[in-house]
Amino acid sequence: MLIDVYIGLADDQTFSWGRGNYNGNIPKRISPPFPSVHRSANDLRPGSPFSMGNTCWQYACEDFGLALVQLDWGAYGAKISKTQILELLARFAPTAPEQLTACVHKLSENKEYAIILAEMYSEIED
Repeated sequence: MLIDVYIGLADDQTFSWGRGNYNGNIPKRISPPFPSVHRSANDLRPGSPFSMGNTCWQYACEDFGLALVQLDWGAYGAKISKTQILELLARFAPTAPEQLTACVHKLSENKEYAIILAEMYSEIED
């Protein structure tokens, strides 16, 4: 299972935190995808919704102190600031693609964002 990890707007009007219908209830993508974070098979937690994936951003978010909540049948997310996104990337993906880091640097310091971990890939929407 390929996991798509990206940044969306926490105040996106097309979805609802914790009250979605679990049918496409995720905010629109505003960033390129996050790179894969690989860990050993011994680190995969049994019963995790992402334990079959090739990325371990769920564990990175938890280790970073973010509280992921289920948003959709196959998506989890957490509210996050620009500063936290930069710290998360520095800690878990120090060689993140320039396209992603440039996108994050353009984000507002005063806005709340959402990190989204989803089972499907979505394109950046205007």
